[in-house]
Amino acid sequence: TISNLKFFKKLFISSKLKHIDKGDVIHVQRPEMVIPLFLRKRNRIICTLHGAQDLAVLKKKGKVIGFLYSILQVVSFFLVDQLIVVDKNNHDRYIKKYPWIKRKINLISISVDSNRFYPQDQTKSRKKFNFFLNDKIILFIGRLEEEKNVEFIINSFNEINHKNYKLVIVGKGSLENKLKIMAKKNEAKILFMGEINNSLIPELINAADILILTSYFEGSPTVVKEALCSNVPVISTDVGDVKEVLEMVNGGVIIDLTVESLRLALEKIFYKEQQINKK
Repeated sequence: TISNLKFFKKLFISSKLKHIDKGDVIHVQRPEMVIPLFLRKRNRIICTLHGAQDLAVLKKKGKVIGFLYSILQVVSFFLVDQLIVVDKNNHDRYIKKYPWIKRKINLISISVDSNRFYPQDQTKSRKKFNFFLNDKIILFIGRLEEEKNVEFIINSFNEINHKNYKLVIVGKGSLENKLKIMAKKNEAKILFMGEINNSLIPELINAADILILTSYFEGSPTVVKEALCSNVPVISTDVGDVKEVLEMVNGGVIIDLTVESLRLALEKIFYKEQQINKK
């Protein structure tokens, strides 16, 4: 509910920091947040880099803001004690761009709680969310922001328009109204659920036939691993560590950003599912 810029500004004046003791370690999730925390508290700071945040800012905000953000990023890399990167692609990219951070950067992949995410009865899960049993449900879970590229999914879905396909979109963001207008052409087959309680996500994933992710940038998207742990195949662009994860378990299809690529991926997964069911 607050922009990253406003959050960044508030860190310079927040009274909450008085509760941080001298020996505490501060862990932040965006590099620019290191700067106000370091200037105010001088604690040891760890920063986790969730994907290519610098590239995402450049794409969303343009060259000027992108350049300013890159300066903040370099300053934060200098100030921080340790950096964590969640995927190998961005780990290697950051080291190539800033060789001097090699001594303080670590690759730690995102893990999933398999006590929460595991295969469940799909019929029961669908009844809970009032989904029809014969629908082929393609599920997106994430922020409705430009870097998630949900616009491509909706446009493609409008073109493919298979009678049994149903697109379920979970999440909120600044593009929500725009995406809903785009979906009106096919609103009977596209459902916006908004934000839902995190405790319901395991059952929602189990209600789906496919999880879809068409982001421009990612690190190690947790939702992909949550789907795979639930035995739900994934269709995704080649971002972060997704391709590597899918190849390890033969868990889905990597696509490019064309309608035909998505169409073929859907057909491939549903055909494979039909063959398994016949056995």
